[in-house]
Amino acid sequence: MDNLVSPQIFNYITYSMLFPNVTPSISYLETRLKDFDITQIVLILSKLSLILSDVQLAKDLSFQKSLSNNFVNSYTRERLFKKMDRFSLVFHRCQLLFLLKNSFLKCSSRAETDFQISQIRHNLETCCLLANDFLLLLKVEEEKLDALEADKTKEYLRLELLPSYELYNPPELMFKIARTRLLFKTIFPQMDDSSLFIDIEKKFQEFTDLFLED
Repeated sequence: MDNLVSPQIFNYITYSMLFPNVTPSISYLETRLKDFDITQIVLILSKLSLILSDVQLAKDLSFQKSLSNNFVNSYTRERLFKKMDRFSLVFHRCQLLFLLKNSFLKCSSRAETDFQISQIRHNLETCCLLANDFLLLLKVEEEKLDALEADKTKEYLRLELLPSYELYNPPELMFKIARTRLLFKTIFPQMDDSSLFIDIEKKFQEFTDLFLED
């Protein structure tokens, strides 16, 4: 039961960790992404995201290293492997979804670009490491976080981890049903005075002749 209520916390290895004299910028990441052909990069990122949807595989250090061996050059790999331990991630689904979104926004068709060229392939690892720089806990400085009371620190970390928690800890079906029922019966009715409110339960009944309880 612990694995349902106690998320494991992992450290994202970032570009700035490996190259501390560099201050990453989102514009630099976007520039690197533009080197990819949009079809190739979307397919590759989607395949990686699918593979890493296997929760146990996503957290496996040997698999993280195996992916790095395919994408990273020897110079960066040497630095990277010194930082990696069983609580470190280079590749993860939040990062890949972040890169997918930015790929759709910034990449274009580059038919002459071949992902098999090592320079292009190594560029993916750079983008992944750069993306990790933009997925850290940013709202509170580390010193301020350390100064918070224990309960406040836990509350803050839970809020920060919540959006990505289910990517690594997918709930069982009965928990999904219970949560959905809570949304329909408790939370949604409180929004019925909103101009954007849609009574999904009513529409479901209209289309199926079934009540949600059924």
